[in-house]
Amino acid sequence: MNPTTPATPAGDPLRTPPQRGRLSAWRDLAAIILASILAGGVMAFGAVTLYTAWADPQGFVSFVWWAPRVFAAGCAFGVLSLAYLIPLLWGTRLRASFALVFGVSVPVGILIGAGLPPMGALAAFIAQLVCGAAAHHRFPKFKCAPTTCHCGYDCTGIVGGVCPECGTPRPHAAAPQHRSP
Repeated sequence: MNPTTPATPAGDPLRTPPQRGRLSAWRDLAAIILASILAGGVMAFGAVTLYTAWADPQGFVSFVWWAPRVFAAGCAFGVLSLAYLIPLLWGTRLRASFALVFGVSVPVGILIGAGLPPMGALAAFIAQLVCGAAAHHRFPKFKCAPTTCHCGYDCTGIVGGVCPECGTPRPHAAAPQHRSP
């Protein structure tokens, strides 16, 4: 074995992140796109439904005419929100991220949008940004590599790829993998 190219133990998930195929990356992208578009439509439809129920209970005929158009407009806003949701949610555990981002922004958008639609859209936008940033940092797919060597020495801050205590090569110390693309 060449001492300059240390071997990585096979099957050690903390040292090497699992290899993700192209299919998995495309599936994640499709899930983000679909969830964003549907969340926009649901927010707009929910806000109009509540507004109709509160402000004009007799206006069911106008609601039936407006509902599909409002849902389509909400879906368009969902498409626009992809500009910031894809970078924030890419490389996260999507199930937990979706629960946080859409579990907060959809009810906020519906409740505030029922009274003032522009303010509901703004509140949902702010909620998505804040919750998306929190999900980006709280739910990464891959954790950082451990900083302790198998001998127990804390190698935090060590620049070289070798443990100074026992001399074991540490391939993950040079370039830790935080997230997958």
